[in-house]
Parts: sequence; structure tokens; C-alpha cells
Amino acid sequence: MSRKRKKAGKSSIRHRSTQVKKPTPELSPEILEQQIPGLLDAAKYREAVNVCKNLLKFEQRQEWLDFLARAYEGRAHGLADKGMFKEAIAI
Repeated sequence: MSRKRKKAGKSSIRHRSTQVKKPTPELSPEILEQQIPGLLDAAKYREAVNVCKNLLKFEQRQEWLDFLARAYEGRAHGLADKGMFKEAIAI
């Protein structure tokens, strides 16, 4: 015999609606570029990688590629310091 599926309760419906990401406002390349040195100095490498990737969507500049390389290098060192060597190599 076939089984009947349970209907989704209200709690699961509410949970699904919270997973939808709201669109973030677009920032200008100048504002994004100003954020990168601060993120690198604060050792927020994951955020710096994301900002650099967003910048490179606008235009390919060597300066931004250098920032991206520094951010990936810092991220890899941070993972290696935590003993996460496989993850560090993958980056």
C-alpha cells in the first residue's frame, strides 16, 4: 500500500521563508576598493575575497588581482594555523 505524505506544518513553511536572502544594495567600485585594505589588516580574509571578486566583476585591474591574491594567501595561512591543511591547500 502507498503511504500518505504528511503535510508541511506551519513551522516548516516559516523556516523556508527565512532562508530567502534579501537583495543587498549595490556598492560602487570605489567604496568596495576602499574596504579591502581594512579587511586585510583586520585579517578578515574571507570577506576580502568576496569584495575582491565583486570588484573584478566590474573590471579586471591588476591592483584588485593583487588584493585577491593577498586575501587568498591570508585565508590559506589562517586555515593552516588551525590545522586545516587540506582546506588550506584547496584554496
